[in-house]
Amino acid sequence: MSQTLQKLRTMVQAPSDDVIPMPNAAAQAPNAGGNNGMEEQLVAIYSDIEYLNTNFPNHNIRSLVDYTKSLQSRMSSGASMQGDMGFVSADIVRKLGNLDAQSADAAPFGIVEVDDNGKVLLYNRWEAQLAGINQQSALGKNFFLEVAPCTNNRLFIGRFRQGMQTGVLDTSFNYTFTYKIKPTNVAIQMYRHPESRKNYIFVQLR
Repeated sequence: MSQTLQKLRTMVQAPSDDVIPMPNAAAQAPNAGGNNGMEEQLVAIYSDIEYLNTNFPNHNIRSLVDYTKSLQSRMSSGASMQGDMGFVSADIVRKLGNLDAQSADAAPFGIVEVDDNGKVLLYNRWEAQLAGINQQSALGKNFFLEVAPCTNNRLFIGRFRQGMQTGVLDTSFNYTFTYKIKPTNVAIQMYRHPESRKNYIFVQLR
C-alpha cells in the first residue's frame, strides 16, 4: 500500500475541523508493483495541488474525507472510476474503448478521442459545431496544437501529459475556449480508458 493511500485512510478518522496537509510540490510516483489502478488514481489526486485548490478551496478535511470514503468504497467493490464521469452519459461510458463515430455524433456534448501524443482519432459532431471546425479536417491533427491551440497550456495539455506519464488520466475542470470562436465557457472531462488505453476529452457548455 502506498504511503499516500495510508495518509488518506488515516484522514477518515481525523476530526472534521482539521486542515488538509498540503502535499510536497514533487508528486509521488505511482507504485509500479502492480497495485490496482484505483490506488494510483488516489496517489495522483493527493499529489495534485491544483486539484485540491479547485475542488476543496477551503481545505476542510471533511470534504476530502467524504471523497476518499467514496473512492475506498469503490476500491473494495472493484468498481471503476467511470462512475464519476459527470455529464458524460451512462450509454457513452459503457461504450468507452469501442466508441464509434455514430454513437459519438449522437451525444449532446463534445467527444474527442486522441492518441497518447494528442492526435485526433475521433471528433464528434457536437464538438465540431461548437468549434466551427469540419469533423474530417480535424482527424489526424494534434488537438492541442492544431485543432484547439488555446488548450496548449499547463492547465489543459499539462494535465493530459501528466496523465500520459502516469498512465492514469481522470480529471475534470472548467475552461474557456477562445480559438476561432468567442470566449466560450465549458466543462472539461479528460479520461483514459484503462482497458483499451484510449484517451477521451469530453466537453460541455456551462
